[in-house]
Amino acid sequence: MTKRNFMDVEDLEVYKKLCLLHIDVCDLTHKWPQEEKYELGSQSRRSSNSAPAQLAEKNDDPLYS
Repeated sequence: MTKRNFMDVEDLEVYKKLCLLHIDVCDLTHKWPQEEKYELGSQSRRSSNSAPAQLAEKNDDPLYS
């Protein structure tokens, strides 16, 4: 199998937007009431990080290289 030429994940516009969305979600959840910061806030921050992390992981996958 030959190696294909793909863009680096950091150069993809969708990846940049997902990273900015994660930062916005983190900033927003830190302003939530104390009782929500650690339960719902933590879950929201982890889920907002999931999409860019999965995109980066798939970009690094040898099956797609």
